[in-house]
Amino acid sequence: MERTSNFINVWWWARNDGSVPNEVKNGNGQVNPAHWGKPFANFVNNNCDLSTKMSPHNIIINLTFCGDWAGNAFSCSGNGWDACVNYVNTRPEMFKNAYWDIAAL
Repeated sequence: MERTSNFINVWWWARNDGSVPNEVKNGNGQVNPAHWGKPFANFVNNNCDLSTKMSPHNIIINLTFCGDWAGNAFSCSGNGWDACVNYVNTRPEMFKNAYWDIAAL
């Protein structure tokens, strides 16, 4: 995302898209959106003072072990845990080797 007081531009690339700019793919400190091509979305400041409406962003990674689908359908039949929420809450050792490899944000 590129945010200025005049506009907000957003780019999107699929994970293995060959057109991902190197500075994005490699996580280099300096980026140059002028070479990224047409943005996926462009929000022009026509009648809104973006600098007073937009502030720094927070990134939230929702792990949702028991999302809507899994929370309603998960079952560990035969061992006493009949719901995902109960399983996650009572068996933290089952997640001791769980990890997420996040390539970039």
